[in-house]
Amino acid sequence: MKNRIFTKQFLCGRNSLDLPIYLFFSPVIIIIQPLNIIANTDTSNLLLITVSSIFSFFILLATIKAFQLIFMKKKEYSPIPIWLIFVIGNLTGLIKGSIFFLINKEIGAFTDNDLKIGNQILIAVLAWGVIVPVFAATSNQIALVRDRRLIIMNELLLEESVKLVNEDRLTQIKNSVRLAIESDVSLLMQEVQNQITESKDSTLEERYEQISKVLLDSAENFVRPLSHKLMVDNRLEFPSPTIWQIFTLALRKPIFPILPLLVLNTISSLTVLLRLELSSFQLIAICLQQIGLLAILIFSLQKFIAIFKHLIISATVFILVLNVYLSALFLKFFNSQIFGAAELNRYILNFVWELSIFVIVSFIYNLFRSELDVRLFVKQLIDSSKIDQSLAQDEALRVQYDIARYLHGNLQSRMMSLGLTLKMSQQHDEESMSSAMSIADSLLNSPFAEYLDQHTRTLVEEVDFAVGKWDGLLNVKTDIEDLDEKLSFVQKRAIGAVVEEALANALRHGFAKEVNIRIYQGKTGISIDITDDGIGPRMQKPGLGTRLYDLVAINGWSLQYRLDGFGSILELRI
Repeated sequence: MKNRIFTKQFLCGRNSLDLPIYLFFSPVIIIIQPLNIIANTDTSNLLLITVSSIFSFFILLATIKAFQLIFMKKKEYSPIPIWLIFVIGNLTGLIKGSIFFLINKEIGAFTDNDLKIGNQILIAVLAWGVIVPVFAATSNQIALVRDRRLIIMNELLLEESVKLVNEDRLTQIKNSVRLAIESDVSLLMQEVQNQITESKDSTLEERYEQISKVLLDSAENFVRPLSHKLMVDNRLEFPSPTIWQIFTLALRKPIFPILPLLVLNTISSLTVLLRLELSSFQLIAICLQQIGLLAILIFSLQKFIAIFKHLIISATVFILVLNVYLSALFLKFFNSQIFGAAELNRYILNFVWELSIFVIVSFIYNLFRSELDVRLFVKQLIDSSKIDQSLAQDEALRVQYDIARYLHGNLQSRMMSLGLTLKMSQQHDEESMSSAMSIADSLLNSPFAEYLDQHTRTLVEEVDFAVGKWDGLLNVKTDIEDLDEKLSFVQKRAIGAVVEEALANALRHGFAKEVNIRIYQGKTGISIDITDDGIGPRMQKPGLGTRLYDLVAINGWSLQYRLDGFGSILELRI
């Protein structure tokens, strides 16, 4: 059963009808038919025949794309039946072969009878009935290589990040990113400080109103946009390896299984031999000769490269050139005009075609080896310098995200709570204003004081620290189990950020007055339930808070109306 599922994925996976593999081999696909035909016709027709081959090739691409849209582009994709990929190949060959030969007959590029044209179309049907499945398998394996490359890149990044040799460099990256962001934030806070200073000449009543407005506007229009900007993933995506790089590596680390190579080369040869006027005996003799010759050459190649590994490419090219030349000599024995005027072109074409077969088979078989061998194969597609660049980028982004969460959950919350406290204050006196200004000065002059405060708090202390910023604005009750031994410093800090975000949303969007926080050990992990008595969830575009919940609650989260209909309940599972 497992083998059957694997075979379906191998031939009929989502990438089975991808076009890049066809485009990669397009020069050979386009020129093979004209060169086969002009061996027995006037070479002056080569241009017309080549143009018709190009046209029929683009029709072939359109046909493959149509089948891809019909069978592959589904959200819930399941592999198509194996027989269908062969049928698609036959139909594609029928369309391409019919268009190619009917166009050439119409424009008089070569003269032939209808029966011969029928034979040529049949050959195209049989050829593409093999080529399409082979290309399907190759495309699926290329997609597998690229997926594995991303996984292995992440593993290498993790390995590099914990190496002591990289510790100083990563620390420098962290500090430089943090200092750059701090500089931007300090400029914003200085602007806020200037606006507050301008209100000193106003009356006490006006100062309460002006300062609260400045703090609220700054939290909403300065800090919030900056935190969103920092959370934008501006990572440079390193390009995945090209088909050329993958195939080149397959040629540098070749596996040349005799049987698959013999089968594909025999099928390829038959598509040429059936076009010639040969007897059954001659056809069988030529096929046996080519099978025997190629088997001997592949066996010799395997033995040679096992000893002289540094000569892999040279030996492979030599064997293929020798095979093409000896096969051509044998064919000439039966028909001295078999290559016609285009003999050199045909030598080159046959060499490229056989090299393509060798590379495809070698590439696919590289991915059928042991897991360790496959990983070594894929690792060679990863540029070590890209790992260093990606490591630096990841570290910089990690600092950006951490500061963005701090700005959004801590600095913005503190500015808003202070602004709302001043706005809602019933007693306007100099003592209260002086206390508020002292807090504001501390906040604006040292906006990163709490971010740099790395001392460990218990979970209860972390939540109380977040709740304390909303004293006088929200009535918050907490029920927290003793979970400190199960949580790291980072997790506790993340829970504190979640609580801050939830309280800010409950007040700003839900107009709540009371909030209940419960943190406990659930069945699937630690659970955080936060309920309020506001107007309930409001439909808004997902923002930084949503991303924060996504990052922290890896086991899922939800924001819904309370069952009693009064307020909302936020549930997170970490």
